[in-house]
Amino acid sequence: QQENVQTAHSFMSQLLHSVKGLYGRFCRADSTLLHEFIPRNSFDVVFASHIPPLVNPLGYRYNVLNKEADLDRKYTALCSAANKKPQNQDKLQLLQERQEGWYR
Repeated sequence: QQENVQTAHSFMSQLLHSVKGLYGRFCRADSTLLHEFIPRNSFDVVFASHIPPLVNPLGYRYNVLNKEADLDRKYTALCSAANKKPQNQDKLQLLQERQEGWYR
């Protein structure tokens, strides 16, 4: 991620030099929390992208010929049964932690 920030600095330096512009800073952050680190009364430009979720964060085995449907069925069943089986709550917590780790 730091490499992406450095690439952005390099790109913007070249771009803004040609139009004699200035920029403040680049930071990698959750775009839903911009209000926490961008000062009031400032002008900001945000370049955002979507990072797709992990397809199989729990490493379930799946039918290679029908991967998407098979994994969808397994994760749907896990979520549907979460309130009925306590061990599924642990799996859901692990799933969430792995997804969040992927985004960091």
